Amino acid sequence: MLGWLRRWRKKGSDEPTTPAEESRGEEYLELGGSDKGPGSASVAPPPGRPRASAPRAPGEPRIVPRPEHNISRRDISVNALKVMSRLIQHGYKGYLVGGAPRDILIGRRPKDFDVATDAHPEQVRALFRNSRMIGRRFRIVHVFFHGGEIVEVSTFRRGIPFDFESENPNPNENTFGTPAEDAQRRDLTINSLFYDLQNFAIYDFVGGLDDIEHKLIRVIGEPCSRFREDPIRMLRAVRHAVGTGFEIEPVTLAGIRQCADEITRANPSRLRDEFLRELTGGRSRASLEKMLDLGILAHILPASRDVLGENGPPAARAHFLANLAGMDEAVQRGRPLPPEVVFGAFCAPFVDVQSFEAPGDPRQARGQRALAVRDYLKPLLASLGVSKAHAEGASLAIVGARQLMQAAARGPNLPKGLTRKSTFPSSLLLCQIEARGRRQWLPKPLFDSAREHNLLLFAAGGAPPNRRPRRRRSGQKPDAAPAPAAPATPAPAAKPADAAPDSSLRFDPTSMPKADS
Repeated sequence: MLGWLRRWRKKGSDEPTTPAEESRGEEYLELGGSDKGPGSASVAPPPGRPRASAPRAPGEPRIVPRPEHNISRRDISVNALKVMSRLIQHGYKGYLVGGAPRDILIGRRPKDFDVATDAHPEQVRALFRNSRMIGRRFRIVHVFFHGGEIVEVSTFRRGIPFDFESENPNPNENTFGTPAEDAQRRDLTINSLFYDLQNFAIYDFVGGLDDIEHKLIRVIGEPCSRFREDPIRMLRAVRHAVGTGFEIEPVTLAGIRQCADEITRANPSRLRDEFLRELTGGRSRASLEKMLDLGILAHILPASRDVLGENGPPAARAHFLANLAGMDEAVQRGRPLPPEVVFGAFCAPFVDVQSFEAPGDPRQARGQRALAVRDYLKPLLASLGVSKAHAEGASLAIVGARQLMQAAARGPNLPKGLTRKSTFPSSLLLCQIEARGRRQWLPKPLFDSAREHNLLLFAAGGAPPNRRPRRRRSGQKPDAAPAPAAPATPAPAAKPADAAPDSSLRFDPTSMPKADS
């Protein structure tokens, strides 16, 4: 079935080389398909730049043939090619959609590959034994492959507004549609490009290619109405703007500022997933700083207005952004963080500005502080849809991190009562994130303990230099005392302990002054 794929890999190119192949492609003829390519009688623009949009009827896409774009099958997963080719062989359409065409066009490696088709979910499930249907409102199919890769296959749908807070799906919501209707229902123009494996062309129904060329993030349709339909689209616009380095288009930006309060109507589970994705994506500092400026975070977390707003303490905002920068560096180094550490680093600045100290016995005060932090964080994180278990873990990580820093300041060794706690790993990770974000040395007891338990996030420059004197070998004379700063009589300079050997500074017994009689 995949003989064409093996022949293409041997051939090493998917560019048409003959006039017949220019409109169809040699591999597409082997699949037995018909020529649905646009053909091109105009002169192609310079390589790497899409040609200018020609006038077209409403609902007709802008079609960019293979010589005028940089998407190649070399950049597409072999498993995604298998899925699309099987759909085409059985008479269905199979388009590469979503973030994969966008990432390839801007020169990035896609993280996953999604396929859109006109086959219904049950028909797709019948074609792939290694698949499973998921979803309640919209049934989609996940095709599983060796190595853990999952190719998501969805059916073209028609965009119909519905209540995202409802728990019972409406059967009328699952309305299948055409590729043009499927493109119109998506969130951003840059995510609505279709790549056709049959003729290697790109279909653009909403102007996504122009926005990629001008580096703009634009919502499809009227921004305020789209944000009221699904408030999560505002978070996605911010995430894609930070991830791609594009600017948010002015009309979309004004819509986000106007509809920022609509984020409180979002489904809690979806809000939690999107927010956790922001925190663990390696770009949380830039994303949340933009959310602060746009007013989204103030509606998600009302406490952020007093702590991180213009009237809040400057040190709290600096601490907040520093913790996010530390998490980003850990993620970029390939060290994923557990949720309790992520939420602990996020909430630590909120906790530090509160006063939880209680007079009395220090031991009782520590227990009361832990309870007070837990009671403070649970409603704070509940607005993000975070579970009580993760809120409990975040509070214990914050309290444990403060105890570890105090213990490291008292002596060179950590008490065993702290290292034996079940929350010790999360507290130690949080200490490293806060120290790294503030560009401070991690105390040596914490550094040694993290290295011993294989919890070291930032190996290089993690602890202050060890200033203990070196041990002398047996039979070796102690180093000469350093010469006085201002000697009364001229004396030969003492050789430093770590200096390179020099023949002019060798020991000469005849040059030693004689002792006074």
